[in-house]
Amino acid sequence: CPHLMKVDLSYNLFKGEIPNSLGRLNSLNFLSLGNNMLSGDFPQWVGGLTNLEYLDVSRNGLTGVLPISIGNLRSLKVLSLSENKMSGNLPTSLVSCTE
Repeated sequence: CPHLMKVDLSYNLFKGEIPNSLGRLNSLNFLSLGNNMLSGDFPQWVGGLTNLEYLDVSRNGLTGVLPISIGNLRSLKVLSLSENKMSGNLPTSLVSCTE
């Protein structure tokens, strides 16, 4: 699905890690995975989704740190990470997420 632009899988009972295959959806501008039971580290490949405007992974059990590559998301308008188990510092590259 190389032209898929929106994926909304929120409010389900999905478990496990966020699949790496989502990182190959280069046209994606909306990704909502909130309110599931996802676990594992926050995926490093998210920074490669440079068209992303909306990212919601809130209310899961994600761990790890927010990758520096998050600054590659120059079109990002909404980032929701609440109610996870992430740690570390916010990357300074986050200020690069502006148009």
